[in-house]
Amino acid sequence: MSWRGRLAWLRDLPPGEVQAVWATEAHREVLLANVAGTVYAMDNVCSHSGGSLADGWLDGAVVTCGLHGWQYELKTGVCLHVPNEQLATFSVAIEDGGIVVELP
Repeated sequence: MSWRGRLAWLRDLPPGEVQAVWATEAHREVLLANVAGTVYAMDNVCSHSGGSLADGWLDGAVVTCGLHGWQYELKTGVCLHVPNEQLATFSVAIEDGGIVVELP
C-alpha cells in the first residue's frame, strides 16, 4: 500500500536547494531537491553513516552527505562511491503549487 500527498510547497524550495521533510503518514524522512526547476524526492538518510542528506549540498543532480562526502545521484538514488548502494527514489508531481510525492 502506498501513500501520495503534498510534502511541501514549490515556492519554499527554490532551484539549487534541498529540504528534508517528514512524511508522517508514511513514517519516513524524504529529501526534496530542486534541480533547475525539476524536483526530485528520495530517502534522506545516507546509507554510509545515517546522516541527513539535507545537511549536505547539491551539485547539479548529485547530493553530497555533509558528514563524510558520500554522493548520491538524485534521479536514481545510486551512490557514486559504492555502485551497489542505492537509496529509494520517489515519484514527484507539482500540483497547484504543491510538491506531491508518492511513497511506498
